[in-house]
Amino acid sequence: MGARIETAAQVADDAGGAAQCTRQGMTDLVLRDIDPLLVDRIRRISVARGWTQHQTVMHLLEQGLFASEYEVTGGLQHPEVDALAEAIAALKALPAGNSP
Repeated sequence: MGARIETAAQVADDAGGAAQCTRQGMTDLVLRDIDPLLVDRIRRISVARGWTQHQTVMHLLEQGLFASEYEVTGGLQHPEVDALAEAIAALKALPAGNSP
């Protein structure tokens, strides 16, 4: 069973369920069953930075997304990723060569 992402208006599953915007194009998310150690780490960052819990979670989500996107693209920009993907697809489409 997939993890659930609960919004103010509905519950969506992580396998592609849609979230509904509630106000001014923003979506409210409720995270359930968070490890207490993770909550404590978030709290410590919040205190150290002088941020609210909301600000802290938003910053951490954004930074985590940037890091994950960088990891996926290997630091390449979108046009470079597209060109590399096309080149790989073209190479895969070539017939296998004869081994000596």
